Amino acid sequence: MFLERTVQTADGKVNRVMRRSAKIPGSALLSRAQLSAALSAFPEAGALVRVLAGGSGGFAPAARVRARGGVLWVRRAPLAARPPERLRAQSALGALLAARGLPVPRPLLTPAGDAFAVLGDGIWTATPEAPGRDLYRDGEAGDEAVPEAVGLSLGATLARLHLAAAAFAAPLDPAPAGPTAGLRTVESPTLEEGIRALGPGALARGARLASRPGAARALDLARGAREALRPRLPLPSGPLHGDWHRANALYGPGGEVTAVLDLDACFRGPWLFDLARLADDLAFTWWRVLRGAPPRPDRGALALAGYASVRPLSRAEEEALPAMLAAFRIDARIAAALAEDEALPEGAPSAVLDRLGAELEWLASGPGRDAARAISGGVP
Repeated sequence: MFLERTVQTADGKVNRVMRRSAKIPGSALLSRAQLSAALSAFPEAGALVRVLAGGSGGFAPAARVRARGGVLWVRRAPLAARPPERLRAQSALGALLAARGLPVPRPLLTPAGDAFAVLGDGIWTATPEAPGRDLYRDGEAGDEAVPEAVGLSLGATLARLHLAAAAFAAPLDPAPAGPTAGLRTVESPTLEEGIRALGPGALARGARLASRPGAARALDLARGAREALRPRLPLPSGPLHGDWHRANALYGPGGEVTAVLDLDACFRGPWLFDLARLADDLAFTWWRVLRGAPPRPDRGALALAGYASVRPLSRAEEEALPAMLAAFRIDARIAAALAEDEALPEGAPSAVLDRLGAELEWLASGPGRDAARAISGGVP
């Protein structure tokens, strides 16, 4: 697994460090006792035999284990961030997608029929390992390793997911906290209202974040980018994956997607948001772009071509793509900046907001507009 760490140097420059690791530095692994207790809640799992990979720490630590019932991925999330009603809706969406032919792994169930178990202040899930290769874990999904088949399959799979999920009628509120909580700000009237929707105390954290040195520039750019999107709404909408990128899929030998992973960020919104998130992942290695390296819009275009082979985009969606690319950067960075702010000393600048400002300036520049145009097939 490749992990990203952002470092701000004394001269104010922000560097991105990639390292291969089994865990996020500074976080605790899931213990064998914790894993055994969690597995006991799922009868199909059976007893823990061996921990195959130390869990990744952080917001929702996970571990790959061998139990009597087979190889499983076991995850723990804070109960406050993944309340039961949210996970029930997420599980129901996953079941619908699987029933309609999407390769969504089926989680194990408790005797009560739930796809999760609440133990203390944590909520646990156990999912059998799906077929296919994890290109991130295997070290093949670096900056240049995006075969054409992978980009096309990711796009086509996303379109199939959108069409299948359109029949999902149950409420699907966004997750109340965590790395993807900012996704809900896409369609809110103002940036502040989007931040307010993140839950109790979010607006106060947002105000504190806004007072940090250099924050005004990034937030002004974010407001401007959001205003550019608003006239283009509404767009075709429905349940979204919420975080569809290379690392949230497994692949077959020909590059085809064999498993759709991690519906934790699913919510209702414009389908174009999911596609913009995927195009961003394939086209932009941001730490390189901000240092002057060219982006790879051809790879982002693969995602759109694969998507359009299943569900052609409307003209309005094609024209809104540049604004939606910026909207994704805003939501991803605002959520991360709010989380970062809790640990920053008083008066310290936010490295995350600094990056957001630089990314939005680049997207609004000539090269940024050219890249967005190339991704969308030349639509101005």
